[in-house]
Amino acid sequence: MKKLNPQQQEAVDKVYGSYMVLASPGSGKTELLVERVAHLIKHGINPENILCVTFTNKAAKDMKERICKRLGADKAAFYIGTFHALCANILRKYGDRIGYHTSFTIIDQNDQKEMIDKTIRLLGRKKKDDGIDIHNIMNNVNMWRENLETEEELEDRFTDNDLYLLIAKNYLKELKEQNSFDFSALLSETVRLLRENKDLLERFQERFQFIQGDEFQDTNYVQFELLKLFSDKYKNIMLVGDISQSIYRFRNARYENITDFMQHYPDCKQLPLGQNYRSTPEILQVADKLIKHNSTHVDVGLHTQNSSGEDVECNEFNDPKEESRWIARKIKNLVEEYGYEYRDMAILYRINNLSLELQTALAYEGIPFNCISGYGFFDKKEIKDSLGFLRFLSNPKDTLAFHRISSLFHGIGVKSINAIENFAKKDNKSILEVCGNIEQYTSKTKVAKIAKEMSDIYHLESNLDVGDYLDLLVERFKYKEKLQLAYPDNYQERIENVEELINNATDFAQKSKSVEKYLQNIALITASDKENDGDAVLLSSGHSSKGCEFPIVFVVGLEEFLLPSKFAIADIENPQEAIEEETRVFYVMLTRAEKRLFVSYCKYRPYRDKTGFIRYKPSHPSRFLFEAGLLDKKIS
Repeated sequence: MKKLNPQQQEAVDKVYGSYMVLASPGSGKTELLVERVAHLIKHGINPENILCVTFTNKAAKDMKERICKRLGADKAAFYIGTFHALCANILRKYGDRIGYHTSFTIIDQNDQKEMIDKTIRLLGRKKKDDGIDIHNIMNNVNMWRENLETEEELEDRFTDNDLYLLIAKNYLKELKEQNSFDFSALLSETVRLLRENKDLLERFQERFQFIQGDEFQDTNYVQFELLKLFSDKYKNIMLVGDISQSIYRFRNARYENITDFMQHYPDCKQLPLGQNYRSTPEILQVADKLIKHNSTHVDVGLHTQNSSGEDVECNEFNDPKEESRWIARKIKNLVEEYGYEYRDMAILYRINNLSLELQTALAYEGIPFNCISGYGFFDKKEIKDSLGFLRFLSNPKDTLAFHRISSLFHGIGVKSINAIENFAKKDNKSILEVCGNIEQYTSKTKVAKIAKEMSDIYHLESNLDVGDYLDLLVERFKYKEKLQLAYPDNYQERIENVEELINNATDFAQKSKSVEKYLQNIALITASDKENDGDAVLLSSGHSSKGCEFPIVFVVGLEEFLLPSKFAIADIENPQEAIEEETRVFYVMLTRAEKRLFVSYCKYRPYRDKTGFIRYKPSHPSRFLFEAGLLDKKIS
C-alpha cells in the first residue's frame, strides 16, 4: 500500500457525515476512494451498506479489484458501478411498478436516432422535405429527462415548433410501448420510481447508508437528484470533484452540482487535495497559470514533490502537414534515442478532424497508433445485427430489433415489416405472439412468410445460456452466409467479428446466463471504457483523454477558432462560460502529461475554395498559450 499524504488520510478517516473532496488532477483520488472503502469495512460497516458510483464500467471494475485486493478478499458485497448500470439494475427488478416489463431493452444513441427517424416516417413526414433536425429533438428530449422537467416544460422546449413537439411526444410513447429505455430515461424513470414508491426509497436508503461518488463535476441534475434521494436519510456521503475539470456541459453536465451539494448539506466539509503525483513542476506551473484565469477555479494549492523536468515546449509550424511530420519524427526519436515505448505517448486535439493529417504522418513513418473515435466494435453492422437477434429474444416488443433482423430476409419490404408491427400494437401483443398466429391477421403471402420464419427461428429451448442462444440464432438466421453474399470483399473479417461476439457472450455466461444482463452490460459500455491496446501512440480528443495519463503528451492545433472553438467564440448567450469551459478542456489536456509536454500551433490552415482548389488562410495562436505563459505577448 502506498503511504497516503495528510490530506488523503484525513479524507480516508472520515466515516460519518457529508464531505466534498476537491481533487486536483493527478492527486491520487482513486487511491483515496479505494482506501476509504477498505477503511469503512474495517471500521465495521457492513459492505452491503456501501454504494460507490463511478463514471465508466472500466473504472468500477478496476476499483473493485483494488478494494478486494486491499482487503485480501476474492469479493466483497459493496455495490460499485455507473449511474446507468445502477438504475438499470433497479428498473430490472422493480420497473413493473411504473408500467415496464422487467425484460426491457436499453437503446443507445444510434438506436435513439433511428427510433426518432422511424417516428417521423410513421407520422407521414419526410426528414429531408420538412427540414427536420433529429439532433435537436433528441437533445431536447434528453435534457428534458435529465433536468426532471414537467410535461408543460417539454412543450416549452418546442414552443415555436409544433411538429417537433409531436415527434418528441410520439417518440416517448413509442419508447414506452416497446418496453425500452434510452440512457436518459434510465435515470429519470428511476427517480420517478423512487419518488412514487416511498417503501422502495426507504429500502434503498437503508441499503445504501454510506455513499461515495467520483467525478461529481461531470454529473447532471438527475444524477445529483438520485444521490440526494439515496443519501438524505443518513447523510453519510463523500463526493470527489473538481470544477476545473468539468468539460461536458454539452452532455448536460453541471459543475454547479458541487456548490449545490454543499448548500443542500450545510454541514458538508470541504477536503482539498492539492498534491500532484503525476506531472513535473514545469508542467504543473503552466497548467496552474492557465486555469487561474477562470472565475470558477477553486485554488487548492496545486503542487508536487516530483523531480524537476524539461520545460514545456511550444512550437510554431507553417501548416498542419509540417506540424504532423515533426511530431512523427519526434516520436521516433523519443523511442529510438530515449527508450520510450509508443504506448507512452498521446497526441491530443480539440476537434477530431485534426487527426487525419496526424494519422497520415504516423503511417508514413511506420508508427503504430490507435485513434479514439465514435465508431467501435459494437457499432459495426454485423455486431448490431447479431445483438438484434438477442434483443428481440429478450424483448419481443422491440420494434427496432425486429425491423433490423427481419430486413435480413430476401424480398421482404418495409411495408410487410410495418404491417406485423401494427398488428401487434393494435392488439397490445408482442410481435412474436402475432408472428405465431399470423393467419388470424392476414393472408398476404409476404407478411405471412416473414412471420412464420421468425416464429420458427425463435421457437427455442428456455434453458440455454446467452452464448448458446447467440450461436444458435446466428445459425438459424443463416447470418454468416448472408454476410458472405452481401460483402464478398471483406466477409471473412465480418464473420470473425460475429464469432468474437459469440465468444464474448460465452465468456459472460460464466458469470450469468441471462440474455438481459448481457445486453445491459453491452448497452452500458461507453467510449471511456475503450483501452489503448498494444504498443501504439494514442490519438484522442481532449474530451476523450480525460482520466488518462501518459509520460509524453503532444497537444496540437492551439489556434483561435480551434481551441477555443469557433462555437465557444460565437456564443452570445454565455460568452464567459463558453470560453471558461474551453480553458478547462486545455487544462485537462495539459495535465495528462507526466514527464514531457509539447504544444503547437500553425500559422496557416488549409481550406478548399469554391473551385475545389486547396488554399491557405492565416491562423492565430490561441489566447490560452498567452494565458499559460507559453507565448510572451499576444499577436494582434
